[in-house]
Amino acid sequence: MWPYGWRGPARRCAAVAAVLLIACVNLAGLQLARAAARRREIALRAALGASRWRIVAQLLWESLLLGSCGGLAGLLLGSWCLHPLLAASPLDPSRRAQIGSALGGRAGRLGHVGQGSPGGGWTRRLLVVAEVALALVLAANAMLLARSFVQLLRTAPGFAPDHVLTGKLSLPEGRYGSGGALERFADQLLARVGALPGVREAAIVSTLPLEDGPPVSFIIAGRYQGGVSGEGVGVARFRAVTRGFFRTLRIGGVRGRTFDAADRRGGPLVAVVNEAAARRFWRGGDPVGARITIGPPSTRELGDPGPRTIVGIVHDVREMGLDQEAPPIVYVPLGQMPDPMARMFVRLLPLSLAVRSAGALPELPAQLERQVAKVDPEQPLTELGAMDEILSRSLGRRRFTALLLGTLSLLALALAALGIYGVISYLVEQRTREIGIRMALGASPASILRLVVRQAMSAVLVGIAAGLAGALALTRLLGSLIYGIGAHDPLSFVLTPALLALVAVLACAIPAHRAGSVDPLIALRSE
Repeated sequence: MWPYGWRGPARRCAAVAAVLLIACVNLAGLQLARAAARRREIALRAALGASRWRIVAQLLWESLLLGSCGGLAGLLLGSWCLHPLLAASPLDPSRRAQIGSALGGRAGRLGHVGQGSPGGGWTRRLLVVAEVALALVLAANAMLLARSFVQLLRTAPGFAPDHVLTGKLSLPEGRYGSGGALERFADQLLARVGALPGVREAAIVSTLPLEDGPPVSFIIAGRYQGGVSGEGVGVARFRAVTRGFFRTLRIGGVRGRTFDAADRRGGPLVAVVNEAAARRFWRGGDPVGARITIGPPSTRELGDPGPRTIVGIVHDVREMGLDQEAPPIVYVPLGQMPDPMARMFVRLLPLSLAVRSAGALPELPAQLERQVAKVDPEQPLTELGAMDEILSRSLGRRRFTALLLGTLSLLALALAALGIYGVISYLVEQRTREIGIRMALGASPASILRLVVRQAMSAVLVGIAAGLAGALALTRLLGSLIYGIGAHDPLSFVLTPALLALVAVLACAIPAHRAGSVDPLIALRSE
């Protein structure tokens, strides 16, 4: 199964299919132009006794040779481009290999599709309409994703990830299965880490931001009316932290205070909530001073032994990703976790060490590993990395999808331009005699150029209209990936058709200019 449901791969497969369709239409147009240029040769071969099957076989073998060469070139180009493209993928290496194999296999078929034969004028214009429409659908969606991704990058996560190094601590339940044991381990480790040169703050937290920690139920004193849900019962994300956590990640306070040295095991039970929790469970009121009891209402033995007081409110952190609103969060001191909850945490989840430094300190990871070993020689510090990397990984799916669709849309624009050029060249070739007659009767080269461009752009404009309708209809598939702009963003749906129209004008400029510079006498002798 894909890790993000069916919509992600469906979008990517649809984009690849659109490019393949454009390639097919493109090759059909090029074959028409090629066949038009060889009509005399084919007629001469037939006059000299070549059978229809022999001529068809020759054309098929030539097309097969060209297709094989194109397929080989596509495979080579794909092998060069695939690695840097998949490097941006948020998937694990084995899944990247599967995607790489699939994309490589599709790339190998590009050169073998599209056999065409001369047809009517409406068929040729239909090719232009199809190419433009498909290219516009891809380009418009890519523009939407690009603008959405830019808006996402401008979104504040609610904390400062710069110069923060993190690592994982998988503590054994036998020795650290209580809030008191966790507090003693944290005190010893943070005292050593805080004394390292260049370290400004350090903290230990049950789950880092953007890592989607577990939820917890709690009861609001004075409002609880019994039962496992309803009035007086809340559910929020749970974070057990040491007192330096908010300073380390630069999470600012709103009202009240955060944790201090007195908020320890054996002291009065306290908690801090974020703004989202205050809005949801206190409906605009002030939760500072309110009392809550953490733990499932149906199994109170797993939670707090008594109520705890909310001593402060902090700013929201986008725990579920930059594209989602901050969830309600309840923070408690690490040592004040109920023992049943502490045992569950160390059994199922590693704790995280977060260290803010004064700048880039290449030797800091090794120093942190040594300090952890001095506190507990059997405890490794794993997954050392920058907090910036966690933030970057949270954007990995969007970055990869935007990059892939952007690359495919650029390829689609290039193929559409080439296809339009081929079809317009064919149309000019077919009308050489007509153009010669027009010029012999006094038509200027400028009027001929306008005639060719006008007729070409009529098909392009029909394709743009069809592509806009398709792009608007398909934006619902991008709903989960659009952030900060509307699904029908006017700028995206104005810039993209304008860009495609410009590409089309440039694509037909060369054959149009060639038509305007035709010598009338040569044109009249062409048939």
